Amino acid sequence: MERGRGRIQISCAANVSLILLLAAGAANAAGGRKPAPFVLPGCSVMFEPGAPCWAEPAPGQKGCCMQGFACERDESSTSRRRCMQLPSARQSFTATAAQACSRRVAPDGDCGSAAGGDGGPDPGACCADGFSCQADRPATDAGAASNGTAAVAYTCKADSAFQPLAAVASSAAQLPPSVPALPSGACSCRVNSSGKPVRRDCPSPWDHPAGATRARPALTVDAAGALTVAATGAPAALRGVNWFGWEVNDRNPGGLKAFCDDNAKSCPPGGEIPPHDYPSAAVGAAGQNAMQIYYWGKRRLTNDFATVAWRMRLLGFNAVRLPFSFAALAQELADDPPVTACVNELDEWIAASKTFDPQLLAAGAAPQLPAAYAYSGMRHPPDAPGQPAACAGPWTAPFLPSYDGPRAGLGSELRLTICNWYLPSGAGVLGLHRFLWQVQYLVSQGFYVILDFHPTSDATDPNAADPNAADPALLAANWGALWGALVQLPSYKASMKGRVIADLINEASKYGCQWDVTCHGCAAGSELVARASDAIRDAEPDALISVNGMGQDGAGGGCGPGAYRGMNWGDGFITNKKTVTKLGLSDPSFLFRYSLADGSARQQLLAPHPYPSSITGWASAYDSKSAARKRWDLSWGKKARGKDRLSDGKTKVPRAAVLLGEFGVLDTGNNTEVNGDTTAWSAADGQWLSTLSKYTRSTLGARASWLVWAWNANSGDTRGIVGPQTTWREVQWTKVRALVRSWGLRPWFCAALPAGDAAAYGCGAGGAPVY
Repeated sequence: MERGRGRIQISCAANVSLILLLAAGAANAAGGRKPAPFVLPGCSVMFEPGAPCWAEPAPGQKGCCMQGFACERDESSTSRRRCMQLPSARQSFTATAAQACSRRVAPDGDCGSAAGGDGGPDPGACCADGFSCQADRPATDAGAASNGTAAVAYTCKADSAFQPLAAVASSAAQLPPSVPALPSGACSCRVNSSGKPVRRDCPSPWDHPAGATRARPALTVDAAGALTVAATGAPAALRGVNWFGWEVNDRNPGGLKAFCDDNAKSCPPGGEIPPHDYPSAAVGAAGQNAMQIYYWGKRRLTNDFATVAWRMRLLGFNAVRLPFSFAALAQELADDPPVTACVNELDEWIAASKTFDPQLLAAGAAPQLPAAYAYSGMRHPPDAPGQPAACAGPWTAPFLPSYDGPRAGLGSELRLTICNWYLPSGAGVLGLHRFLWQVQYLVSQGFYVILDFHPTSDATDPNAADPNAADPALLAANWGALWGALVQLPSYKASMKGRVIADLINEASKYGCQWDVTCHGCAAGSELVARASDAIRDAEPDALISVNGMGQDGAGGGCGPGAYRGMNWGDGFITNKKTVTKLGLSDPSFLFRYSLADGSARQQLLAPHPYPSSITGWASAYDSKSAARKRWDLSWGKKARGKDRLSDGKTKVPRAAVLLGEFGVLDTGNNTEVNGDTTAWSAADGQWLSTLSKYTRSTLGARASWLVWAWNANSGDTRGIVGPQTTWREVQWTKVRALVRSWGLRPWFCAALPAGDAAAYGCGAGGAPVY
């Protein structure tokens, strides 16, 4: 899902040529012909014997098996089609000057001289086209040759040696194969009197009071297909939120540039930040001069990455899905310092006033913030040892006696800090540096992190598409580079492994992608998933990977496959033989053969994105309880229960772990600039949300994991967990209450309220804390 309406129908043009270079075989040491590498005419990709294959691996490309092999169905393997060796009856044998073809020899057959020993190749033996009579090994039954050397056997061997297809990186790969070192002075500790950053080295994302102590336990998918704690086998559940921004070139998760909380002339009234210049500075010129800071139009509450993450934790979320694009991670951040002087609100005020349900406040509840939820992230103001002297304060100034404006929970003095002082920027700093820093920090603060490759249209060319959806080799190269960089982090093995999930490609259906055919410039989804998964597992064999559905919602019109009415982008895992055949659905059976055949070792989660008709545009009849439950059952519900089969009608689908990667309903409230809870959804959408929550609980039980869309105030159809679009400061409590009462979310106050009050609110008996 995207910001704005965000679900843009665009085609993916293949702009990258994928040509697999074939290595020459070794020379025949005793008279056999040296194999000559070749590419069949018209083929842009050649598949290795026995390898998974596609007739059209990417748009505009022709895939071929070598001579003597054909891309055929192999029901006994984990793949739908492989390059299968043809039987002799289907081979071609062409006589040459060296081979009279008096004796046809099948591949791997003996083509040596009838004399045996060192007699060499049989001149009358004819190998199938694409094979030649080659020295193979010392004969085991012919004794020594006449010259005393070991005898040599000859067999019909392939004329070409192949490189693994997934190892071939496209020349258009967007991420470097290795991450350059982070330059010194890439962070800032202060802004000088001219508003320019004062540079310092970046702190480690683990260098804060919590260190790694808040990192949650590593997860795994167990043999029964359940998401569990790796060390104990205890059931695990993600209660998460999507936080987009990196994929739309914000160079950060969204909201860090939120504005209009300082009562500037261009903004509506209601700002909570003490003014720096309008109508006059709240601390006067003397206060500004003492701090040598003259602008502070931002605030920790909404503009500081670490503080926003803390508010998410206060609300009970334990997972964050970060949409991104590979192109954004490859950009240099020389012109994007995210630092600014900002108001440093009291932690207690942020929790008790801005992240506490006003309904409880109105009823007189005033719980104390439990120590387990206290802020323990990056320091405010910056006070890391060894930083330059120019980073020193002062950071406070008393309010003027005459000042009676907003104080944002500051008491008698203005308290300032530098928002995002710890985030890398500057010459030589890539988006990847900052992104990896943020991923590490979120894990350190108790979040599981889902890395969501989220292709979008180019803002300068709405018809351009991300090339990764068109070129499986490019997608594999980029995912391999990103995961390789991740696992090389010093903290990865001890504190991050099992806490980061790769979400391979978001809602590929909206680009026309189908499971089993290329369509509208998009490669077959089965190959996109297979090759990207393999590239990640080259870096980490047991990495957790989530996969969106695709190809069953009708978005690929003109490519042949039908649609299951009511199906949404990001959903589409139906393999039921009768349903696939009757509706002509794009068939994901390959996904399960390839990725789930060896059970828990594949470490894969299905990640559907259910949405109601108010967002998808389908007729409202498909939102009915019976229609929705049937659709979810066919797509992923039965697979989660281990009760489904592939489209052959025979092969049982191993029980699958399921993570709702996105969900939400249409919010029609006006969240443009009203600082309050503006949530408004229809009764029908409320009923649909209830149907989904009940179905999820009944199907997945304690294992139900979900990621609501979205934190962002600028989400065009669902709006956000915070709003409005100007300030991003106010929690939309209607949504949070629904998540608490129907989806198991546990905000901080559930652990602090008396048991009766917590139960009445919907927290459950005792208000069991998340931590």
